[in-house]
Amino acid sequence: HARTACPLVVGQNRVAAAELLLANTDCDIILSDDGLQHYRLQRDIEIAIIDTRRQFGNGFCLPSGPLREPVSRLAQVDLVVDHCTATEECLAEDNFSLQFSDAINLKSNEALSLESFKGAAVHAVAGIGHPQRFFDQLSRAGLEVIEHAFPDHHKYNGDDFVFNDDFDILMTEKDAVKCQGFLSDKLWYVPVTAELSNSLCQKLLSKVKQLTSDKV
Repeated sequence: HARTACPLVVGQNRVAAAELLLANTDCDIILSDDGLQHYRLQRDIEIAIIDTRRQFGNGFCLPSGPLREPVSRLAQVDLVVDHCTATEECLAEDNFSLQFSDAINLKSNEALSLESFKGAAVHAVAGIGHPQRFFDQLSRAGLEVIEHAFPDHHKYNGDDFVFNDDFDILMTEKDAVKCQGFLSDKLWYVPVTAELSNSLCQKLLSKVKQLTSDKV
């Protein structure tokens, strides 16, 4: 929302959230994050994303395993998309990877390339679904990383950023949204941009165009 200024509603009741958007905005496309399991929400396109590194874990759904839906559900969705790292070779033609941008300081909004952080260790903080992906990508960029993994959706407090040194602290953009109250010269976030394969772009745009033309 901060990047695009698109209307956003957050709520456990996805149907109510969608109805609120339709009633108060002129949007004609709604994206529902983690929406596959919200069956009361009518959907036109279903997209399942697979982490190419972790795949399906032990094959069980939450809480016994990592899956939100059984593997058999893949046969029912419109698109199955592989999430690869920037250095991995994606075997599936429908894929995307996350590309790092310059780091942004939470306090000053100054932008620095990741190259600027080489030569000294940095603390890397992540409270996302797979923190190791963030840590590994920083390491591949040539940074000396001290890892600090937190649970997904972690609610940060000031003590989480107290370390016995003067190293810079890098976090994900998702984490930075929840850390605006801890403004420090040492806090930086690293935005990412999703780079979609040509195949995925063409298929997704084709499905959206077909739906919008059908509704005219």
